[in-house]
Amino acid sequence: MMTYNFPYYQTLLEQSGYEKNVDLIAYNFNMDDYDDKPLKVMESFRQRLEKKGITIRKGNLKNFDEEVKGVKETYNQAWDQNIGFVPMTDDEFKYLAKDLKMILDKDFLLVAEHAGKIIGFALCIPDINEVLKTIKRGRLFPTGIWKLLTRKKKIKGIRIIALGVTEHYRRMGIEAVFYGIIMQKAREKGIQRTEASWILETNDLMNRALLNMKAMPYKKYRILQKSLES
Repeated sequence: MMTYNFPYYQTLLEQSGYEKNVDLIAYNFNMDDYDDKPLKVMESFRQRLEKKGITIRKGNLKNFDEEVKGVKETYNQAWDQNIGFVPMTDDEFKYLAKDLKMILDKDFLLVAEHAGKIIGFALCIPDINEVLKTIKRGRLFPTGIWKLLTRKKKIKGIRIIALGVTEHYRRMGIEAVFYGIIMQKAREKGIQRTEASWILETNDLMNRALLNMKAMPYKKYRILQKSLES
């Protein structure tokens, strides 16, 4: 679910008068280099949050439609200040959620709640390319879908596709708990690599947190812009 362009595209765009607007960073975790410090921090923050009535739980896939509704509202609030952000409609979000549900691992959908309201969430998806590249011609039907579903648990890579908290609840440790749980579950499931992407280079809070967890920047995506003359 990440965009890709050939390297020469950048040269063509710059020659056409486009300039850098902002970079977005993809981080890579090597689980062999991962220590227990984030787990210790996670427990400390989690206890503090519980005293404030904030709980963090797994996503409820049995009540999927209602869960999706709450997550969509949080997404539109938590990401509204990001560059180029456009709120997702109910139909758009439901369509995306329906697609992801087939490959979703409930241990990697986390929800933060306060007073019964979702205030943040984290979502990881497995790197299904590990399976798809073994399917002849990439066709899911009629047999490819079976191979995907049966081999999903053997996938060794995941991507943190979304992790956010509504503005009023930031800097309270919710994000640290999300990361801690994700790393803990990844270790338990034998995950070898985790990608977090993409992160705005101007998002100091998230970038510092990832670097402190020994995540390494390994890809960079650039948004370019050009002023249009009337």
